[in-house]
Amino acid sequence: MSSVIANYIAFRRPSLRDERLLLKIRGMIGQRPVAGLRQADFDECAQALYPGLSNATWNKYVYTPLQAALRHSGVNVPIKRPRLKKPRHQSLTAKQRDILIENADDADLKALLTLLFYSGPRISEAIGLTRERTDLQKGIACFEQTKTNDQHWRPLHERVVVALASLPERDDGKWFRWKTRWGPRKLIKELSEKTGVYFHPHIGRHTFADLVMEKGASLRDLMDAGGWKDPKSAMRYTTKRVERVRKVVNKL
Repeated sequence: MSSVIANYIAFRRPSLRDERLLLKIRGMIGQRPVAGLRQADFDECAQALYPGLSNATWNKYVYTPLQAALRHSGVNVPIKRPRLKKPRHQSLTAKQRDILIENADDADLKALLTLLFYSGPRISEAIGLTRERTDLQKGIACFEQTKTNDQHWRPLHERVVVALASLPERDDGKWFRWKTRWGPRKLIKELSEKTGVYFHPHIGRHTFADLVMEKGASLRDLMDAGGWKDPKSAMRYTTKRVERVRKVVNKL
């Protein structure tokens, strides 16, 4: 099992954080033969490495990376993941969005929020965006799709173009100063407390999808604008808002 994880790390070149997760798993079950892995090994690993934590944590830190490493080597171990609660859709109104952006005193944070709300990238995609993969004159950017390991050029809202253009150049070629998606967490928490508007970065993607659909966009438009490849995935990011449906019905 040790070589399977090592080969996956060498191929995938994960972040340092993800590599540490895989190395912890290897330290736990690295000496076991791949052919003999069973459900009990997954369960034992999760409970030993992260005792007392949630099913979501076990899924994220053990079941997902371990299965990915095995599948890379052509091994498929049929397992049952810990059951998760159905995620609660969280989205802001346009007014709440504007309150957050207007009250962001930090220039990087203001530009980041504008990007999240008006272009809908994941936080890791936004933090990793470089000037080289951005053309402000054409109003487009190439976001690295972290879930599909693919790239997709997407249009940038004119407000995003203005916000990014206001930022100073950095030596690393990126737009924002943070190294990881956790970097702006403290500033975001302080802004939420200041404004009374609860927010975490992924809410920006939900809000983007909801408001795009409210403006009458088709599902195809939403997928192209936000980088979704699966219609079902895109629809999970939108709520069934009564007023939006009413507008469609009234067109009959």
